[in-house]
Amino acid sequence: MSRGLLHHILTNPIYAGRIRHKGQVFNGQHRAIIDPDRWDELQDRLAGRSAKKRRTKQHRDPAPLAGKLFDEAGEKLTPSHTKKGNHRYRYYISKKLVTGVSQASERQQTWRIRAAQLEEPIADAVQSRVCNLQRRHHSNLINTDGPTPIEKSVAFDLIEQVILKPGQLTLTLLKRRVRTLLAEEYELAAADLQIALPFTERRRGVEMKLMVGETATVDQRLLRNLAKANHWYARIKQGATFEEIAVEAGTSKRRVQQMIHLALLAPDIVRRILQGRQPLGLTSNWLLRHDMPTNWDAQRKRIANL
Repeated sequence: MSRGLLHHILTNPIYAGRIRHKGQVFNGQHRAIIDPDRWDELQDRLAGRSAKKRRTKQHRDPAPLAGKLFDEAGEKLTPSHTKKGNHRYRYYISKKLVTGVSQASERQQTWRIRAAQLEEPIADAVQSRVCNLQRRHHSNLINTDGPTPIEKSVAFDLIEQVILKPGQLTLTLLKRRVRTLLAEEYELAAADLQIALPFTERRRGVEMKLMVGETATVDQRLLRNLAKANHWYARIKQGATFEEIAVEAGTSKRRVQQMIHLALLAPDIVRRILQGRQPLGLTSNWLLRHDMPTNWDAQRKRIANL
């Protein structure tokens, strides 16, 4: 602060009273508008109020896997959220999608997964494991219903880390906390602290839907239409016309023309449909409304963001 500015402050009634500068206290040349002691008291009260924790949505809706969820390259997935209207959706996303920088290879898979799709099956798996360990430890339990499941918040506290890689979640539990929950003298093997959860994944754009511990669901309607299209395509190669095929199938010529391109899908796309692992948006209705290119690479690009 320059000497001229300090003189202006000390001689201006607005700034009258005491001025602190570089650890020194200067007395003003006018009577203070606010008593200096009163001023200091108010500043202390304001500072204390600003330090209080606020009951924001983020505090009420934490991410229990924050700091514990890693991809197969060892990088943490970051909690994130988005709002649509009055709804707030939480996600866990790869570092590369946030910063654009990653230590993983260029071919490393990136993740953007709804939080509930990870948290719920993980909590259920930990609760189930703890119940099984309690039954083994207390084999003489009189209650036939078995142990009472632990709370989900407790289940998350038992987790040391979760490794996410294509097709599987691997959970590691904290040995010390599990022993404390059961009994200090209880011996735990390494296998007791490891939980493997296989999953299948379905993509829609950058977002992914996980089906943990579930079998894939095959779209039977799409499967039937694929079979029809391949049968009709075989008839065309035999020399049949669209009109003849329509009469044989009891349908319209336009319907045959709409569906025939299903017979030209790339083999890997057909295989995914047979396994129920095609993108969520790849349905019969979508295929009938959109003309697919005959080039297989172009087909793969066309459905990549469904």
